[in-house]
Amino acid sequence: MPGADAIAGDSSRPIVRPSALHAALVAATAFAVYANALPNAFLWDDLFLVVGNPAIKRWDALPALFTSDLFPGAVRSGYYRPLQALTYAIDYGVWGLVPAGFRLTNVAWHAATAVLLYVAGVRVIGIATAALLAALLFAVHPIHVEAVAYVAGRSDPLSAAFILGAALAFLRGDRTGRIASAALYFLALLAREAALVLPLLLLLVDRLPPRSTRRPLRDYWPYLFVLAVYAALRSASVAPGATPATAAV
Repeated sequence: MPGADAIAGDSSRPIVRPSALHAALVAATAFAVYANALPNAFLWDDLFLVVGNPAIKRWDALPALFTSDLFPGAVRSGYYRPLQALTYAIDYGVWGLVPAGFRLTNVAWHAATAVLLYVAGVRVIGIATAALLAALLFAVHPIHVEAVAYVAGRSDPLSAAFILGAALAFLRGDRTGRIASAALYFLALLAREAALVLPLLLLLVDRLPPRSTRRPLRDYWPYLFVLAVYAALRSASVAPGATPATAAV
């Protein structure tokens, strides 16, 4: 069965599958921890990226999000994160300028990331309880407060969710998985540039115990193609040497 070794990590070990109950517990924990942040007002960079951003308030302006700096108008940040801006446009279409709606989306992305971390943990180490504990710790760890409770910090959970999705697709070990992984990697880059490290992480996961499958290096070529496309888009859209509007984003 394709992907069976990816789930077990070693054909000599029994296959351990993620538990739906565990996944629901991780998601519920993530929502419970951040529920008290939902009513808070927009602040700091939220005022630039959401409240005062005309590009997210008109559907005909959405293509421009993919050819421009994250910050609108005269403010230049040097960040190329069109997927982050697109999620703000979707939120605005659903909620208007209701802060709770935007924060609910942040929490949902954080919860999704925690669940994907649990699934990845099960597939890589093959111990559901250990993966559950790691995912619960991730869900409640205070290091994520700014990324989840601050609307402008959305790039972190957004990119992380696509990174983990790309890793899980790669672990399938078949051609479909590799194609899906490269596509998800591209989305992760469009959310936050820090995602560029994913191919190195996949190389480590693939070649270190308990997996040690040693896939051929040609399996990593699609990521280089994705990186080249992303670099071209970014260089054409973001002014070089731009000074970030704030250090918080």
